[in-house]
Amino acid sequence: MPFETGARTLCSETLYQQIRSEPVKSSLPLVLLVFAVACQPPPPPPEVSTMESMLPPMDTRADSLAMRSLEASGGELAMRSLPYLHFTFGVNQPSRHHLWDRMTGDYRVEYQRADTAFVVLFNTQTQEGVAYKDGVEAANSAQLVERGYSAFINDSYWLLMPAKMLDPGVYREMVPDSSSATHEVVRLTFENVGLTPGDAYYVWVNRETGFADRWHYVLQSGGQQWCNWKDYTEFEGPAGPVRLSETKECSRFVMQTDVVEAPASVPDGAFTDPAPMLMGA
Repeated sequence: MPFETGARTLCSETLYQQIRSEPVKSSLPLVLLVFAVACQPPPPPPEVSTMESMLPPMDTRADSLAMRSLEASGGELAMRSLPYLHFTFGVNQPSRHHLWDRMTGDYRVEYQRADTAFVVLFNTQTQEGVAYKDGVEAANSAQLVERGYSAFINDSYWLLMPAKMLDPGVYREMVPDSSSATHEVVRLTFENVGLTPGDAYYVWVNRETGFADRWHYVLQSGGQQWCNWKDYTEFEGPAGPVRLSETKECSRFVMQTDVVEAPASVPDGAFTDPAPMLMGA
């Protein structure tokens, strides 16, 4: 019985290949692997009509542009109602493979280094979990769980930034003399958010579509780079369509956050089984 998604099935078929990539900040086309597992039943759909907004007041032009970007991504309720999120992350092709239970915080990240398959299982709220190498608990499990949590923060931000500009701890301001006939620019800074709160992001919001078409990030470490956000892909969630960019064409590399899925159900053991489940052989 497969994962059920708006457009594809994923439980008896999952995807993938591996490479090493370069993480940067911040908080599923490829080889098929067929595995025989049962699926957890889908959770009851969120009662979207009873969900209260968690957004701050819209006091400034920068706030309004951040709201425009969130709405272009599908809107607050569409984003919050996704029960699971699955995506891959890497330079040019997948390096890490993610599966996230967004209701409980349970998380799975898989990657390959040389001939070793790593599976890291943890909870994003407690940051506690266990890491495995080729199905056996790793001697440095705690260190690998910490790295897995960092990968979650970094990789999901590359995917979800346009929908996170109104998150708590994010400060927005317009960038003077940077707007054009097609775009307005918002500067994002942070307080006690993510692993590198000293980072700053400049986001070009398309006046017509609301999409974040480009960002220029300046890291607290001193590194910086611009990226064009492209290939916005739409998929159905319980509360309506969600649209996310799968390709970031950057000044130094092309970052892929692709194979994005919002399954309604996941395999049994998705957040407990130490055997690779998302990666191809």
